[in-house]
Amino acid sequence: MRAYEPGIPASDPDVCAFRRAALPVWPLLHAPGPGRDGLRLGLTHTGLAADLGRERVVRITTGNIPDVLDSHAPSRRFLRDVGLVDAPPVCPDPDRPLWVGALDAFDPDGHRDPPNAARLVRIGGVDVIGSRVDLLPDADDGRVHGWYRDDEPELFPIAADPSTLAFAQWSIVRVREYDREFAITDDYDGLAAIMTAVPGTVDPMAVRGPAAYRPNVFDDEAGGLLYG
Repeated sequence: MRAYEPGIPASDPDVCAFRRAALPVWPLLHAPGPGRDGLRLGLTHTGLAADLGRERVVRITTGNIPDVLDSHAPSRRFLRDVGLVDAPPVCPDPDRPLWVGALDAFDPDGHRDPPNAARLVRIGGVDVIGSRVDLLPDADDGRVHGWYRDDEPELFPIAADPSTLAFAQWSIVRVREYDREFAITDDYDGLAAIMTAVPGTVDPMAVRGPAAYRPNVFDDEAGGLLYG
């Protein structure tokens, strides 16, 4: 960008803020390779750790992955070999991934279990506009859901599988770094639209419908997720 159009990366009122955001963000789609063995994207622990630092890419040891996830081997391998990106709004919980059917033992408030709890695994939490939500991959197909454990429990889709979840998290980290350098949140609404479209290109289920996770969390400017 600097070589061909040196004015664009700068926070310059004469340069369209939407264009300044689009130029570095859209190419993020080309970073991961195509997925294999049942996952949408081909991410590696080495690649993520080289960019983010090993402490921010959290792998889950085999002994901590419940046996129920054996029925979706691609998700099990990804959590064990690649890992999740530890960055807002997702907080991986590598030391206590649990079969959701056993969560009641750790829940003194007696919240209701989600539907089909026997095939769900808790791998961490995610912040959704002020609410703390359990992060649950489905052992049948690898889809990652969020589960509100509040007065009105709700199960909603977050990602097609752990690989697209990790890609979305990595994208958020990159965007926050771009904002520190290029002030791409000058057009926050435009950036939120781009950040909805980028993960949505590889993971449409995360952006469709009124309960879609990505548009809601990116559009929440007060939450400041995209600010560097």
